[in-house]
Amino acid sequence: MSAEAIDWGDFVAHSSRGDDSFILDELKDADLETSIQICQALGARSDPYAEDILSWLLAGFSRSSGYRNDLLVRVALTSLFEEGQGQAALQARLDANASFLDALVKNIRRFHDPQLTGMILRLLPRMAAMNRLTPLMETGADLVAQLSRNEGRLSTTENALANDYLATVQEIGGADFMEQCLEVARLSRDSVLTENARKVAAKIAGVSR
Repeated sequence: MSAEAIDWGDFVAHSSRGDDSFILDELKDADLETSIQICQALGARSDPYAEDILSWLLAGFSRSSGYRNDLLVRVALTSLFEEGQGQAALQARLDANASFLDALVKNIRRFHDPQLTGMILRLLPRMAAMNRLTPLMETGADLVAQLSRNEGRLSTTENALANDYLATVQEIGGADFMEQCLEVARLSRDSVLTENARKVAAKIAGVSR
């Protein structure tokens, strides 16, 4: 069967890590539609390991295709880690792809897509074995800088990222994040974000006493 005749969604859904070299060969020359189809199907596999594919996506197709890379990594992450497959299956996927997740977290500042960054933040509480606070602090610093540059305004996706940041700080952060939360509250012109930032700052202040 030729590569052109394959239903890539169905093939990947029924594949395992032993097929990954074949899948990667297709991804290297695939159009965006086929690439998305492959990434969407990764979460349907029974094999939790997808690190070879994920790491290749993270490495990128070229220096100039950042937004495309971000989209494909986000689609793959959504498929693998945000579907309702149950805690045991989710943990198996987190464990099987730990090296990729470590690299993902360490490279959090390279991504252009706020939705992808927010998704990484939402995964942080489940990654107890790695350094989680540095990327969280870096994201907070970037948000504060962006609010300062844009006179307190964020785009819809950036605003969602700010709320993902606050939710993650509330779950795993501590007093070291209080200044950032207060800066978000002070700078933001969005009343909901401002109130949320104040609440998180008050909560972590209470925990640290």
